[in-house]
Amino acid sequence: MKKKLLTHGKLYLYPAAVLFWLGVWAFLAWRIGQELLLPSPAQVWQSLCALAVTADFWQTLGLTLGRILAGCAIGMGLGVVLGFLTGVSRVLDIFLRPLVSVAQSTPVASLIILALIWLRKESVPVFAAALMTAPGLLHNARQGIAETPRELREMAQVFRVKPGRQLRLLYLPQVLPYVLSGCAGAIGFGWKAGVAAEVLSLPRQAVGTEIYHSKLYLDSPALFAWTAAVVLLSVLLEGAVKFALGRIRKGKEVRHD
Repeated sequence: MKKKLLTHGKLYLYPAAVLFWLGVWAFLAWRIGQELLLPSPAQVWQSLCALAVTADFWQTLGLTLGRILAGCAIGMGLGVVLGFLTGVSRVLDIFLRPLVSVAQSTPVASLIILALIWLRKESVPVFAAALMTAPGLLHNARQGIAETPRELREMAQVFRVKPGRQLRLLYLPQVLPYVLSGCAGAIGFGWKAGVAAEVLSLPRQAVGTEIYHSKLYLDSPALFAWTAAVVLLSVLLEGAVKFALGRIRKGKEVRHD
């Protein structure tokens, strides 16, 4: 009963918090009184509505979403595979650690600029999203392998269990919870990196390109409107991923019962 009350309390508090910060935003916009510096929520909403009735707006969102999801899928796949390999091979783990450390510590902007030299500008957001997504999944998958009981590994070796069966029956059940727990966060990092890459690479029909053009033409309401669209789409995407992962976990619990 107490847990339900706390849950309902959180549900009511979240909209209240959103309204509070919208009020702060509106007050600051009113005090500053300059649309160029800080447009009001009403001005941003009007700009967003004007954009939302055009086909170009939805096509641009769709293309950006496609690029970033492709990058996240590549990064997650690569991270899981490398995490598994480094988990079972100490030599490979030591060999790849410097490369992973460099990828994690190098500023995203530097990597994006380098990618502009190597790749077509339409591929740069895919590259950035993949690069930001892979290390987290690599770490989670490697952690899952490390948590696999040593006795089970030795038993599989003693009974000469085929590698395919070891992967399916021994390692996947251990790795899957770690991978699933890292998916939502990885997509969040990939989404931010992908949009930042669009701002720098300026591919045709991209949200990042529209944000850059809004800044270039000093159209602050449009800049805020595109940013709001990015935030809303990110929230919806992470919510959808968390919902899907929750369904997967419930399905696994039902099968175990």
